[in-house]
Amino acid sequence: MAHEIIAVMFAFYSYRQGEMGLATFYLAIAGALIAALGIFYIFVQRRLARILLASKLFVGFFSLLLGASDATALTWCLTVVPVLVGAFDHRQSLGMLILLLTAVVWIMFGGAMPFEVSGYGDTVVVRFLSSYAILAAFAVAMYNSRFDSLAKFKDLSSHVDEIAHDVAARWGAMNL
Repeated sequence: MAHEIIAVMFAFYSYRQGEMGLATFYLAIAGALIAALGIFYIFVQRRLARILLASKLFVGFFSLLLGASDATALTWCLTVVPVLVGAFDHRQSLGMLILLLTAVVWIMFGGAMPFEVSGYGDTVVVRFLSSYAILAAFAVAMYNSRFDSLAKFKDLSSHVDEIAHDVAARWGAMNL
């Protein structure tokens, strides 16, 4: 949900800057996110919603990376990281993050492309790559923490069930 709000805020910012194409792009991204959420929650098609979400995020990420008129658009690209980590399992999200990072490094350091790519200054490249790496590391760490907490919760829950079963068995034996 936060990603839709961020996309709409970027659309408003782009509109205020007079960039109607970019504003429309951000609104389209927000619309695709809402569609993915609808598929996820209303129709309970989790796999389809994740595929739609990932494809929308990748298209948006690379569209902005390749054709952004200023470095501000790269900020939106950073919002993709926690969404991918939160929506997919550990291996899938880690693979997508590595794929994105590899593509970003290739694009920003002038890898061969069949079309012209916006040139980014060295400062922008260093800031973006370091922000991406730090955000990815924190997102993966948070996912691992959540996974560990869930595993501990399940372990404690089964332990409580065992204790409750033992108490109930003893109580039943005492009443016979």
